[in-house]
Amino acid sequence: MSLLKRAALFIVPLVVLAMSHVGASAQQGTSGGFDHARTGFPLLGSHAKTDCVSCHTSGRFNGTPRLCATCHDGVTAIGKPPSHLATQATCDTCHAATASFATAKFDHFGVTTGCATCHNGSTAKGKSTSHIGTTQACEACHKSTASFATAKFDHFGITTGCASCHNGTTARGKPTGHVQTTQACETCHRSTASFSGAAFNHTGITTGCASCHNGTTARGKPAGHVQTTQTCETCHRSTASFSGAAFNH
Repeated sequence: MSLLKRAALFIVPLVVLAMSHVGASAQQGTSGGFDHARTGFPLLGSHAKTDCVSCHTSGRFNGTPRLCATCHDGVTAIGKPPSHLATQATCDTCHAATASFATAKFDHFGVTTGCATCHNGSTAKGKSTSHIGTTQACEACHKSTASFATAKFDHFGITTGCASCHNGTTARGKPTGHVQTTQACETCHRSTASFSGAAFNHTGITTGCASCHNGTTARGKPAGHVQTTQTCETCHRSTASFSGAAFNH
């Protein structure tokens, strides 16, 4: 056996043995003058604390894999947990930090459907407890992938059940000065674009006019009205107009 081969057989085991006792400090260049960054793979975050032999197995230096998933496969190093997003993208697509798996950021560019496959409250943030009760897909209302805010609900075809959302919590409800009533919103509010223009159906109303016609909730007595403490309906017999009132002398 040549002298060169004998030297190799002696040196390689020594290198492997030395690496098994040396941390990342030697890799980073604090010992021996070796700068790992010159390989194109700087040791950052948790990689700076990993022993050399964790990656350089069997004394191998050249050709060491650089793709995250090559080591982070659940065997050599921790890999995807069972609850991980279903994706074929490489780890570094979302995981930009090498210090922690947390703070990963998913690029939603081009994502227009299937939001609930991740946004289910487990894999990623899902519907809040106060969310509108609906079976529609997230993307039916949420058009932005940067924020859950500014969602806009399409009211097309909605003719009943307004108060199930317009309760003052889930969506805007009755203001404090609203007409006192237990009737459904849609009884007076015919437009789903605006609360304005509501028309109250006075059919069957014969008493209690002043409970709404008080000048705040609805039009009340003008400044030049006849001075009286009698109820509106004493003189105003029409619910279509204030005109034609007849005073009983």
